[in-house]
Amino acid sequence: MNSININIKTVDIKTGLRKLNSKWTAEMSSDLIYHSGFGSDVERQLIIAIRKEKRVKTIKNLLNNI
Repeated sequence: MNSININIKTVDIKTGLRKLNSKWTAEMSSDLIYHSGFGSDVERQLIIAIRKEKRVKTIKNLLNNI
């Protein structure tokens, strides 16, 4: 009977969460609506979230420059 020697070693894998960044475009909106079947309600919620994020970023930039 043949035998095989196998060496097994372990490797640590580190994971983490990070924010996904992207640029919002009209094409992305159209694609989202077309592929998801959602209507303008989802688009409106995304636009509100993007505006809020931009406002927060602007305020942080202003505070950092003081």
